Amino acid sequence: MLTKALLGILVLELLSEVLSSFIAIFTPVWGLAAFHVQVSADTLFLSFVLGLAFTFVSSTIFLAIYCIYKRAGFGWHLSYVLGVFWIVFGGSLFAVYGRIENLYLDFCPGLITTVLTYFSYRKDGVKTEN
Repeated sequence: MLTKALLGILVLELLSEVLSSFIAIFTPVWGLAAFHVQVSADTLFLSFVLGLAFTFVSSTIFLAIYCIYKRAGFGWHLSYVLGVFWIVFGGSLFAVYGRIENLYLDFCPGLITTVLTYFSYRKDGVKTEN
């Protein structure tokens, strides 16, 4: 049950990351306006680079989903890395810039992912023989 919940939250995060990468790469003006960023040649370039980073994170989420579905231990480790990444990313953006939306978009999903990963790995994870 916990593994299904973890897979569900990872799928939602995958959809969010794919949507974010699509917006950053293909509609950067709209994406920048949504975050109240002035549009210039430099911010358009940074939007494209950020879209590529979102694509990399999306690929990592997909790999984590696949490995957890196949019960490979590597998937849970990737989920830990993703969860901690989102906690640090969202928390630092909130702490430095005071952007409350980063708590909702990154910090909270990262915390949920980390907690679900911990408990689902303890219950359903790969068992090793001693």
